[in-house]
Amino acid sequence: MRKFIATATTLLVLLACAPAYGCSLLPPDPQQFYERSRLVVMARPMKFERSGNPSPKLNSPDPYTQVVTWQVLYSWKGTYQPDDRFVTTININPSDPCVGWDKISDHQPRLVYISDYAPHKMYYSSLITDALPELKFLQKQEHSGR
Repeated sequence: MRKFIATATTLLVLLACAPAYGCSLLPPDPQQFYERSRLVVMARPMKFERSGNPSPKLNSPDPYTQVVTWQVLYSWKGTYQPDDRFVTTININPSDPCVGWDKISDHQPRLVYISDYAPHKMYYSSLITDALPELKFLQKQEHSGR
């Protein structure tokens, strides 16, 4: 009976935490991120704007598409060279609890992993200050596109 109660309690705790697991986009290690991506660059968001369903209200709950123009600062994988520009688009739903992963709201350089062809809709970005393990791994990678 005690095993049943312990198992049931553990199951309830895990189910209560399920939304948090849904927001976790990070693979177990930087090498997997690198291997799963077509392009890996350090880039600065030059311009970010709403399109599709822009709302005049700053904190509107209405979904919209964010279009970001990036400038490449450094390339580890793929065809982009420093100073190249590329565009990403992502659908943002402000009521989604995981929206913070995708939304770009400043011009700080980021590590950008892209897994699709242009126009890029499947990407992950992380502030450079939050990507130290990834940067350590990338320092060991060679790339001719610098």
